[in-house]
Amino acid sequence: MNVEFNSTKIAARLEGVIEKRQKLLDSEVLKDSNYFCPINAGTMQKSGILNTVLGSGVVQWKTPYVRYQYYLGEKVSPSQIKYSHNKNAQPKWFEAAKVRHLKKWEKIANGN
Repeated sequence: MNVEFNSTKIAARLEGVIEKRQKLLDSEVLKDSNYFCPINAGTMQKSGILNTVLGSGVVQWKTPYVRYQYYLGEKVSPSQIKYSHNKNAQPKWFEAAKVRHLKKWEKIANGN
C-alpha cells in the first residue's frame, strides 16, 4: 500500500478552516459586545464595525471617548449611568458579553 502525504495541501486546508472560524468568532464577539455598548448617536457601535477586520482576531472600538465610556463603571455606580437609547448598555461591554457568551464563542472557535 502506498500512502501519499501532501503537507502543503493539508496546511492550506487547515488555514482556510481556521480563517473561516476566526471570521465567525470575530463577528459574533462584535455582535454580542455591541448588545451592551452604549448608544447615543450610534457612533461607538459603528466604530466597532468599521475598525474590526473580521478574521484578524482583534475586535476594537475607536472613538475619542470610547476608553472613558468603557471604563466608566470604575468611577460611577451602574445605577448612576443613564443610556436612553440602549437599555442593555453598560461599561465594559466586551466583558459583559464574555460572561454571557463565552461558551458559545468557544464552540464557534472549536467548530462545534
